[in-house]
Amino acid sequence: MFKLFVLAVALTCIAAAPQGQSPDGQAQTLSNTSTDDGVGNFAYAFETSNSIKAEAKGSLKQLKDDQGKDTTGEVQQGTYSWTDASGTTYEVKWIADENGFQPQGAHLPTPPKAL
Repeated sequence: MFKLFVLAVALTCIAAAPQGQSPDGQAQTLSNTSTDDGVGNFAYAFETSNSIKAEAKGSLKQLKDDQGKDTTGEVQQGTYSWTDASGTTYEVKWIADENGFQPQGAHLPTPPKAL
């Protein structure tokens, strides 16, 4: 389930990034790697000619459910970045675990500090 969420986030970043930086308007894949051991551990990374980069890895994690019983969950972490038409690069570092999706980036809004 987290893998689908991460893929959706990555595809959203690709769709939202400016596409006019290639002369023909079509981004080319410069690199693309992925591994999946079939039991919950995976990693991927890619980079495109229009300055989009993403990488992530995930693994299984032992957790406790609401009744205190042992269960298995997945933890994932990664980064994605893109460069806008003015040349500004944006980067998001994220983790997704039992606490949900937690992105961090200098351009992201943050809550006000407590008094």
